Amino acid sequence: MNAISVTKFNSIVRDIFNSEELLHNISIVGEVFGVSRAKTAIYFSLKDEESTLPCLTFNLTLFDNIKEGDMVTIQGSPNYYVKSGRFNFITYSIVPSGLGLLYQKFVELKNKLEKEGLFSQEHKKEMLAHGVPQWYIDSCLKIKYMFPKAHAAAYVIAAIRLGWYKIYYPLEFYATIFTVRGEDFDAEAAIKGKAAVKMKMDGLRQKGNERSAKEEEQYNSLQIVNEMLARGFSFLPVDLF
Repeated sequence: MNAISVTKFNSIVRDIFNSEELLHNISIVGEVFGVSRAKTAIYFSLKDEESTLPCLTFNLTLFDNIKEGDMVTIQGSPNYYVKSGRFNFITYSIVPSGLGLLYQKFVELKNKLEKEGLFSQEHKKEMLAHGVPQWYIDSCLKIKYMFPKAHAAAYVIAAIRLGWYKIYYPLEFYATIFTVRGEDFDAEAAIKGKAAVKMKMDGLRQKGNERSAKEEEQYNSLQIVNEMLARGFSFLPVDLF
């Protein structure tokens, strides 16, 4: 069998997801955890005792009454991104149905440990005496799961790295971003300049929550293009000679 490219493989996987009618507008029940709010989307996971499903929604109001540990029923469709090879379940609606069993078990365990004195003031003093900072102790008591701690740390580290290159090596930064995210890069608008980019962004913004996942990625890409143009850089037409 002849080998195929990564892009070809990812395209095949995407087409399988898109062609399977049983996977579209499907309802799934599970427990919410690992909620992460971005500017235009909310990322979260749905979990049961054996598996985890990565999800996202572009409707920010869906989480007005949803919190970590809630048992919910979500409705949506799977989406596989060819460029990154990543899978997400695009969520259109969320219906809560009480506190999740996994979170209830967590609360029971925490209460049990507190009764045994494992969260006592003596233990906290001992941790401080051995150099554990107060902010870490406080975070252990506030954050419900270990996963969000690592998730939050990863986002902060990535943001610092991106910010450093964006400030000190801007052209290299933008060249890399648009190479990695080339699938959603609107070259025609970028070459025409700020007015064309803002016009395209306004058109997508007016769609609001009706924007598709593809259009959401295009909008995010245009924001970076607009930022680059505002910093005084510009794009030249492709020249093969």
